[in-house]
Amino acid sequence: MIMRACLSLALLWAIPAWSQVVPAISGGGTQMQTPPPVSGQAFPTEVGAAVRSNFLGMGIVLNTGYVDNVPGSSGNQGVGNVTYMIRPTLTFDQTTSRQRRTFTYTPSFTFYHPTSSMNELDQSANASFQYRLSPHISMNASDSFEKTADVFNQPSLLGGPVIGSGQPSPVTVIVPFAHQIVNTTNAGISYQFSRNGLIGGSAFFGLLNYPNPSEASGLSNSNSLGFSGFYGTRLSSSQYIGAAYQFGHSVSSPQSIHSVTEAHSVVAFYTLYLDHAVSLSVAGGPQYYNTDITPAQAAFPSVHGWAPSITASVGWQKSHATFAGSYSRLVTGGGGLQGSYHLSGFNGFVGWQMARTWTIESGGRYSATDNTGTVGTSISQNGRTISGNISLKHQLGDHINAELGYSRLNQSYSGITAVANTPDTNREYFSITYQLSRPLGR
Repeated sequence: MIMRACLSLALLWAIPAWSQVVPAISGGGTQMQTPPPVSGQAFPTEVGAAVRSNFLGMGIVLNTGYVDNVPGSSGNQGVGNVTYMIRPTLTFDQTTSRQRRTFTYTPSFTFYHPTSSMNELDQSANASFQYRLSPHISMNASDSFEKTADVFNQPSLLGGPVIGSGQPSPVTVIVPFAHQIVNTTNAGISYQFSRNGLIGGSAFFGLLNYPNPSEASGLSNSNSLGFSGFYGTRLSSSQYIGAAYQFGHSVSSPQSIHSVTEAHSVVAFYTLYLDHAVSLSVAGGPQYYNTDITPAQAAFPSVHGWAPSITASVGWQKSHATFAGSYSRLVTGGGGLQGSYHLSGFNGFVGWQMARTWTIESGGRYSATDNTGTVGTSISQNGRTISGNISLKHQLGDHINAELGYSRLNQSYSGITAVANTPDTNREYFSITYQLSRPLGR
């Protein structure tokens, strides 16, 4: 999936840029923004000096830490381990008046002591593309790929991007040291057809795969996809309202069971822009879901019903501080779980540049699941996940940065063996980053 996304972006980069002069919308209006409830894009998290564009960067991260609950060689008892990690980085970022293209690739080599059998090569890649096809039409696309056996090496799996829409995460339950492949793809387009009228649509795809199923006992490989279409109108320079139809389709395949969940939602949304850097949004409406289990059996009945779909989000970005948070409640499937379930969750991120060379950042996630009735009493997937990290960053020089951080994962899922035996894991770490960059022309 990441390869297909990269090839698509390469083709898009070949499209000639439009003229630098941007004609006004008919009627003398200004360009509308795509509200967070329907854009499908994550809120920005860059803080202060971290906000950069138009550069090609290469670097290396040297990291050491302590994890208190690594699976032991005997039974399921966790043991403490010191970890050492080497992480090269490659970053490309280019911005023009009409487009922005970014790409990041990060392999990481992790060594454990004393559990050397856990030594691992992980990989992470992220690509995004934003393009204004004309003064009236804008599009965006992004792809995120993670291949890991240690989620503490991939902070995005603990905190996750903050998205203003009700799009479910590909991972609902986190197995911290299981081999897993996670891929998320988003794409959207919007068309401003009048001074205060906007229509558009978006689509997403999510993949979760456990190459070694024994490491994720009680969970399953799954994938999800969906799309939405919306209409929005601008009430004033700072207020947008509209409506959207959203469709989601998810498949889980635990052993010989095949679970398919489809959900249809019609929601109304409202967004308030306090200024160019602050937004508040709410969206809600009815959701109809249907889950089919094959082969049909009493332990996994097929169900359907109605439930509310609710999302709320806030984004706040200033020169020295940023904050983003989102709450959602919906019925979904996949995410590693069987059947369908009610999902309530919150994602948040906050960053503050305390001084010119000092920055503190923290991201967190809370989610709770409740069966819709598709899983019998012999199997329970009711539970909750709390995860997050906090870090203190210090710029030592033009090319060198230091970081001190702490990550925590706590889960309560009594019916899922892979997490029931190790519900709590903590990691403290220290890293040094050396980065070189070369400016790119606009």
